[in-house]
Amino acid sequence: MKVLGVCAGNGVILYSLKDYLKGNIEPRAIFHSKENSQWKANFKGIPFKTEYNEDLIHWRKRGIDVIIGNPDCGHSSKFSYSRSKKLSDPRDNKSVSLYLNAIKVIKPKIFLMENLPKLMDIYNVDFWYNTFPEYEFVFHVLSVNKFGN
Repeated sequence: MKVLGVCAGNGVILYSLKDYLKGNIEPRAIFHSKENSQWKANFKGIPFKTEYNEDLIHWRKRGIDVIIGNPDCGHSSKFSYSRSKKLSDPRDNKSVSLYLNAIKVIKPKIFLMENLPKLMDIYNVDFWYNTFPEYEFVFHVLSVNKFGN
């Protein structure tokens, strides 16, 4: 199994699969420690790319089976609202766009996306089925409190 993180932060969502991890494309500066030392300590030798324009064809040629990520949730997070005093539109969000484009280009067997339930107001069930008709979907729209977090 070959796993790729796309907008997967500093790897928390990827850590349990690090033996299968081929890399992470994470352009958001908030997740970068000095010289990416945190990533290097936890994921020795696994690439951590920082560019939105990372060559997704390269990753498709590597036969990625699974894409995992948690794109920006500034469209509905209390944290984002507390900083900017407004919510964004996820259709204008670069990390959400990168994540969706990665699925389209790489065509993994499976993808998993963690975000806030509010994202489903814009990217609803119909969007997912219409955009990715070759996939079957399982939606879990609930708070992480249900998992003890």
